[in-house]
Amino acid sequence: MSHSFGASTAADEGDEAGRDRHPRASINPNATSESGQQDSAPSDTMETMDDGANAENVILADEGEAFVATLLAASPSQLTACRGWTANEVTAHLAAGSEEIADLIEGHLAGAGPRPTRSFEEREAPYRAMDDPTLRRHFFEQVERSKQARQRLARDADDAVLFTGRAMTAAEFVTHSRSERAIHRWDIAGRDEIGWEMLAQPDLTLHALKILTDMTVLPETLDNRLRVAGRSGDFEVRLRSEPHDDVVVSYSGGSLAVRSEPPGDGRVDARLDPAARLLALWGRREPSAPIYLERGANRDALWCLFGW
Repeated sequence: MSHSFGASTAADEGDEAGRDRHPRASINPNATSESGQQDSAPSDTMETMDDGANAENVILADEGEAFVATLLAASPSQLTACRGWTANEVTAHLAAGSEEIADLIEGHLAGAGPRPTRSFEEREAPYRAMDDPTLRRHFFEQVERSKQARQRLARDADDAVLFTGRAMTAAEFVTHSRSERAIHRWDIAGRDEIGWEMLAQPDLTLHALKILTDMTVLPETLDNRLRVAGRSGDFEVRLRSEPHDDVVVSYSGGSLAVRSEPPGDGRVDARLDPAARLLALWGRREPSAPIYLERGANRDALWCLFGW
C-alpha cells in the first residue's frame, strides 16, 4: 500500500520554523514527591478507553515506560543527541507538550473554538523555571493528564483536534506520544536493543512522514532543511529499509511531497536500517548504523535533506 503526504511549499512555513528551542530546567532522578514517595511513571503503556469508547485498548507498546526508565537513570545535565539539549531540557519539552495537548483536547471537548498551538517558547517557559523535583512531578502529572484527555477524545474515533497546524485524532495523538518517547529516548541513551526495535516500527515512519510535511513550524521538516541548505532544484530520492516500504521524497516546482510505497525495481538512492531511517527523517544519525549510497544516488539532495 502506498501512502502520500504533502505537498507543502516554502510559502507555507511558519515564523517559528528556524527558531532556537532551548528549554532551561533540570530534573533530579532521585527526588521525592511532596508525600515523601519517590515519583514513578504514570501508567502510559496501556490506554484503556472510558465506557462508551471503542472497547479495544490502545497500546503504547513499551515506549512510555522505556523512556521514563532511561530518563530517571540519566544525569539531569547529560547532553543528549537532541542538539543543544540536556536530559532535563528534554523533560521540560515533553512536559510542556503534554500540557498543550491536554489543554487543546479539553477545550475542544468543552465546546471551545480552535486556537493556535502555543509556541515552544511560550509553553515551555514555566517548566524551564522549575527546580528539579518540581519539574519531574509536573512531567508525570501532565503525561497522565494528556492520556486522560486522549481517552475522552477517543470516544469518537473520527473526532480531531488541531495541533501545530494538523488535525489529529486520538489514535494519532497516541502514535505521536509513542514517537516522541522513542526518538527522545534515543537522544538520551543512544542505541540499544529495545530502543532500536521501537524505532524500526513502520507506523512511526508513516507518522513521521505526516508530521514532517504538515507541521511546517518544526525546524526538522524536510522543507525547512531544504530552505536552510538553499536547495531549490527539482529532485526525487528513494530510501530503502527492507523489509519495510520505501520512503520517497520529491521536490517539484517549489513543492515538496513524501510518500511510502512498496519496493520496486526502480532506482534507489540509499539503503539503511529501518530504525536509522526514522532517525534520519527526524534529522538524526546513529553512528553504528551504516548507510549505503547506491551508484547514481542524488548526493546533493541527500546532503541537503540528511547531511549524508
